[in-house]
Amino acid sequence: LIFGPPAIMLLAFILDWVTLGTIFSEHCVLLPRTPEGIIGIFLSPLVHASVAHLVCNMYGWIGLAAALGLYGVAEAWKVIQQLVIGTGLIVWVCGRSFPHEGASGVEFGLIGFLLAVAYYERPLQLRSIAVFVFVVVTYAPALFSFFPFMSWESHICGFIVGVAVAFQRYGVVGKYAEFKLSISQRGYGAAGLL
Repeated sequence: LIFGPPAIMLLAFILDWVTLGTIFSEHCVLLPRTPEGIIGIFLSPLVHASVAHLVCNMYGWIGLAAALGLYGVAEAWKVIQQLVIGTGLIVWVCGRSFPHEGASGVEFGLIGFLLAVAYYERPLQLRSIAVFVFVVVTYAPALFSFFPFMSWESHICGFIVGVAVAFQRYGVVGKYAEFKLSISQRGYGAAGLL
């Protein structure tokens, strides 16, 4: 969870560098509204344009994934899947017509998710307060990186998707799902409510 994805990002970068960009940069970037860009919804977080881009994304991933891991590894992987697919789909539909690459959209999704959980979670856990403080102190300056020369669409879309995933998992929707699960675990089913 913490070191696996950055290791895959590094391996992808090395393979891309060795093959002069013919593996990942050429085929795995997200190209909005194009059939060939669909694969980028899933794989563009592995593609990085430079060593600096890669290092920034690896640093961001390690801290945010560690914070997310406090909610449990299974929960963390579910959240990451929702962030990758949700952010990628929205950027594919709404993004500017140029290649989008890097894991920063997913990382902004993690920031949005981790901040929003502290708002939605009831009763509020000490874990969520600690994660909120950690994210604000460590990653809040990143929220000011919505610049036109970057893939700011990925940043904004990722953040919004992160808040939506937190709402879905810990807000009203998440509480309704917990209620239905607790009813079904008791064996009442629909007839038990009558």
